[in-house]
Amino acid sequence: MALFNKASIQLSLKLFKIRKPLQLVIFDKLFSKFILNLNNLNDSISKFHEDGFVKINLNIKNEIRNILKNLKINEEQKNPLLYYQITDEVKTQINVILNEKLKETLNTLEVYFNSKIMTAMINIRRNSHYKKNNFSHELYSDNFHNDAYALTHFKMFINLMDIREENGPMHLISKKNTKKFFERINYKDRHNYNENININDLLYNNIGKEGEILLFDPTQCYHRATIPSLGCHRDYCIITFICLPKKINLKKNSLDQVNIYNYEKNPLIKYAKPHSLFNTLKTFIKYL
Repeated sequence: MALFNKASIQLSLKLFKIRKPLQLVIFDKLFSKFILNLNNLNDSISKFHEDGFVKINLNIKNEIRNILKNLKINEEQKNPLLYYQITDEVKTQINVILNEKLKETLNTLEVYFNSKIMTAMINIRRNSHYKKNNFSHELYSDNFHNDAYALTHFKMFINLMDIREENGPMHLISKKNTKKFFERINYKDRHNYNENININDLLYNNIGKEGEILLFDPTQCYHRATIPSLGCHRDYCIITFICLPKKINLKKNSLDQVNIYNYEKNPLIKYAKPHSLFNTLKTFIKYL
């Protein structure tokens, strides 16, 4: 299965310049043609559709301030990628962001995706400096890649501090620049491309102020974390969303009680990551 999966990914790279199994690319093509609703898109969703990412203009300063006051980190963690403990006080503020501040945006996205949108996962992380020994030495996704899910899996990144170049911001390649990106750096795979080529004109550098929100499709946009300078770090919150078929019965399918702070055995994932062509087509049909 692993060998077949690798061959499928290589075929997707060759044919479509997407690094994920071929059945997921097929799902994306079908979903884009038959499910996505491109009528009357507002400016933000139109840019998201065209580029694969867009900054969402919302004022969540009070919520971020309250989150920062209640964040706790396990000092025993040694990995340069650290996870914050999400306390009940933090969860309260996240609920305000999700259910009040982001309500209109999520409603608009439900129209665009022609689907129900569910929060699948939330985590709060810190990237700290580390010395990269070689190209394959990768501690927090700092080589260019795209996530191996269908496009029904998307994310929001929230800055929990002002992010400057020294903090190791995320780099993104818009969908429109993918071909130029591939050709210029001779991209073969995650650990096989020319990292010494200047691609600054193709990059979006996600620097910004505390509280800024990036709506982002990690399944179609190549992206990477960058490594913070020595003595610097980047704190951020990731909210992962999954699109579900409109007619699905959440209770019947045990989707109404998902623990969004624990990704283990998350029942939502199967809708964004079917593992065979048959299951992919079966999943797609549910959205019709």
